[in-house]
Amino acid sequence: MDIRFAVAAADFAVNLLKGSFETSENILLSPVSVEAALLMAACGAGGNTKEEFRKLFGGEMSMEELEQQASAYIRNLPTSEKARFHLADSVWIEKSLPVKQAFIDKNRSLYQAEVCQIPFNQDAVTAMNTWVEKNTAGMIDRIIEEVDPANLLYLINALSFDGEWQKIYDADKVKNAVFTGNDGSTSDMTGMYSTEELYITNEECDGFVKPYADGKYSFVGLVPKNGQSLQDFVGKLSGAKLLVYPASAAREEVDALIPKFSVSDSRMLSSLLISLGLPTAMSYSADFSGISDTPVGIDEVIHKTTLTMDERGTKAGAVTAVMMKLTSLPLARPKVYLDRPFVYEIIDNSTLIPLFIGVMNRP
Repeated sequence: MDIRFAVAAADFAVNLLKGSFETSENILLSPVSVEAALLMAACGAGGNTKEEFRKLFGGEMSMEELEQQASAYIRNLPTSEKARFHLADSVWIEKSLPVKQAFIDKNRSLYQAEVCQIPFNQDAVTAMNTWVEKNTAGMIDRIIEEVDPANLLYLINALSFDGEWQKIYDADKVKNAVFTGNDGSTSDMTGMYSTEELYITNEECDGFVKPYADGKYSFVGLVPKNGQSLQDFVGKLSGAKLLVYPASAAREEVDALIPKFSVSDSRMLSSLLISLGLPTAMSYSADFSGISDTPVGIDEVIHKTTLTMDERGTKAGAVTAVMMKLTSLPLARPKVYLDRPFVYEIIDNSTLIPLFIGVMNRP
């Protein structure tokens, strides 16, 4: 894999997290899902709109290089019996919209996207939500409630992860614990204690890497050094650091604690994506002439995620829908306890790119 693609993907993950950060709420995002959905739209972008997609997701790469890297990355994400990963893309077109065949062919060849052109009525809502439920293994059962009459195109990415820990927690390792919030308040939680073998420590944080079964994916937990707030830590994060932290983990035993928790998140991303580098793509002057001669642009980007972490492992799902409409409008063994606000990821071990990234302020 081209390191430029990995850094750009990690940068996007960090900037998505920073743009969503609030000190009092839990956050769960799937940068890979958001990028995959938007890259489907980029298949029909031209001019400055296309350039914005290239810069945001490819950095210094050309658009052709970006597309090939993204396609190869998506195709090669591993799956196994005990660490199942599934990603799917789909293009939903209103029956009345004339769509260029080159746009359809490109999405099929690069991203194996399913394509469906149907009347956008309540049956279409049911079909899209059924597709979402199927491709998130039932973890997310819907992405839309109704179709806005102005919307003519939906680009939907769905992914799911179901990973069993390499070492499942014994009953005596699951105990009551206390979580300390940003404001110093405490709350009870259920903690899962273990000894891990990959220890992260540097000037800014301590952490550990905990592998899932079959060795293809890992959980990464990071807590700021004492005296630094989680907000300050996230503010200093970069894509390069996100890749370096697990890569630099030392083979040293570390006493670790992970809280049992479940979290779901749902948010609109268009305003954030404008600030991250897609102002033209999100405007009435967007150039998606490669999709249709009928002028269309991005109306909104909906992102939903869910994750459950317990003794057995982790289940997580994500859906991103891009809605498009007419635009004519040390000596002692170290400890890393995630018992205060922390950043966490689920990473693909071969590239270290985060499939999921989140902030846990209070489990």
